[in-house]
Amino acid sequence: MVPRPPCVTELLKRDPPPVSLSNLSDTKNPPYRADLSDQIASPMCHPALEAALHLMNDDLFSAHFLLRKMQEDEWAKWLHGILHLIEGDLEKNAKLWYQQVDPKVLSTYWGADDPAAAAIENMYRVKRIKDGEEKDPEEDKKARRIKWEELTSIMESLEKEHGWDAVDGTKFYTKDEDPSHQSLVMKQNRRDM
Repeated sequence: MVPRPPCVTELLKRDPPPVSLSNLSDTKNPPYRADLSDQIASPMCHPALEAALHLMNDDLFSAHFLLRKMQEDEWAKWLHGILHLIEGDLEKNAKLWYQQVDPKVLSTYWGADDPAAAAIENMYRVKRIKDGEEKDPEEDKKARRIKWEELTSIMESLEKEHGWDAVDGTKFYTKDEDPSHQSLVMKQNRRDM
């Protein structure tokens, strides 16, 4: 069994990031720690686990590249919702992705009653903060903490389920994104890599 990579420990030390990143161009919105980007990709772990780490590092571009290829995976759908929440694309994408996640999976963090409704309620809390409608600093802290705990909870669940062993990530790809999908993250239909 491969141990947890050091980059995970480094990411878990950080304070909860802002509720939403304002500018999503690659140069104006760099990862939290650019020095961790290669370390995140190097273990060749399950691609949903790698995507969670990229999101924890505020690297939306790398996370989206992986997530758009796993549109049938429940964990990837959830992470995809978080990605669009972070970028501020709430109505068109974040809400849709949250609604598509199997409630049993979402309930691992959001509880069993109506997990999608709880996640979407938090999404609107983030929107009110981002739009300046909510000015209470305690609400901002709460939203940041909830979003961070949600993301780290997914990472830990994926870690438990898949571990850190090297895998061929392409075997987990289910379908690529619809060509008509216009992501705010990518500013285009595809990412050249």
